[in-house]
Amino acid sequence: MQLIDARFPEKQPTIPESLKRRISIFYTCELTDTECDMFSRVLVGLERMLEQDTAIKPELWAHVIFAGLPLLAFQMDDVAGSFAPLVVYPVYAWRAKKLDAYGMIAAMVEELCHCFWSIRDENLVKDKDREFFKKIDLPQLPS
Repeated sequence: MQLIDARFPEKQPTIPESLKRRISIFYTCELTDTECDMFSRVLVGLERMLEQDTAIKPELWAHVIFAGLPLLAFQMDDVAGSFAPLVVYPVYAWRAKKLDAYGMIAAMVEELCHCFWSIRDENLVKDKDREFFKKIDLPQLPS
């Protein structure tokens, strides 16, 4: 399975070494410095969370897509089906809403919590989000 219109942007988040086999990132847009920095911070937080949570299976992984448009397409040659834990970040919507760094981090964290901790309920995931936020080196925003 291949993402149509995938690209390799100049700016990419830094994936911690311990997550390189657990996170695959795909892009259909360029990322800003802030978007890269925030996701790099979130990935360090994820690394810290996973180190502490022995209940999470080490083989758990995710594909992450940073989407520049509201439509994603995949090319599927010679497969009978495909499965992947998938997190999609609608970068186009973040930009339209002018999300600040904290808004981006909140969106990033919540979807990773849904994925890695298999929490489907929107209300229940908030507790894990709060725990995750404590593991992130949050940026200082100008006042």
